[in-house]
Amino acid sequence: MSWNCSVRVVDDDDEGVSGAKVTLMGSLLGGYLSEYTDDDGWAEFEIDAKNDGSDWILDNIYINGEEVSGSVAVSDGETMSFNI
Repeated sequence: MSWNCSVRVVDDDDEGVSGAKVTLMGSLLGGYLSEYTDDDGWAEFEIDAKNDGSDWILDNIYINGEEVSGSVAVSDGETMSFNI
């Protein structure tokens, strides 16, 4: 069983930003996970872990090294979008 979420990074024109580094930080993750966005601005995260359906608590979300979100609960399959 696995848990996943997707983060989209967009510019001021709501166009996807390719190659942005998205980092999820959290103690439940064992530290952090980083992925780069695809041509449409999406970064996909998947964790092979037992999940009882509860949310994962992330301490921070960073894009290209800049914090875009503090502590947040993320549900399995959730999508988020951030403007840079």
